[in-house]
Amino acid sequence: MARPRLFIHRTDHAVVCLHRPADPNALAAHRHIINAFTHIATATHTTHAIYSLTSTPAEHSLIVPTSSLAEILGGDGEGLDGVSVERGWVYLQVECPAEGIDFGVVGLLHDLLTSPTRERVSVFATSTYLTDYVLFKQRDAPRAVAALEADGWTIVESTYPRE
Repeated sequence: MARPRLFIHRTDHAVVCLHRPADPNALAAHRHIINAFTHIATATHTTHAIYSLTSTPAEHSLIVPTSSLAEILGGDGEGLDGVSVERGWVYLQVECPAEGIDFGVVGLLHDLLTSPTRERVSVFATSTYLTDYVLFKQRDAPRAVAALEADGWTIVESTYPRE
């Protein structure tokens, strides 16, 4: 299979972790955050942002545009019990056909992660039914893009021109 193009989105995103609390009061606060997240994610129609919620027994992880943080968290997230916020992420989106990437394709995400990790660039990957997304810290994006291009990946700017 030929490698798909990658679209780079330079809109600032944050990764938020809601650690599962034992305290029922903190759990109620987390439910409020998830409800706000769901409302904003389903009401927002922007082409340069992703909203993602993953739940496990230990946590809820959110990926959101940084511009939505205050509305979702009711502030900057500082001092909220059991909440960690990591700002400054940009992401690559794998180009896919309208029906999504064939689930029979093996190794696409592995191949995509090899170049930046070889350059010691930290990645945060997530997938949807249709495609894959890889997030990099903004400060590391130039190195990640250079490594991917050197390995033959085609990167297409989606929002802002490259610095």
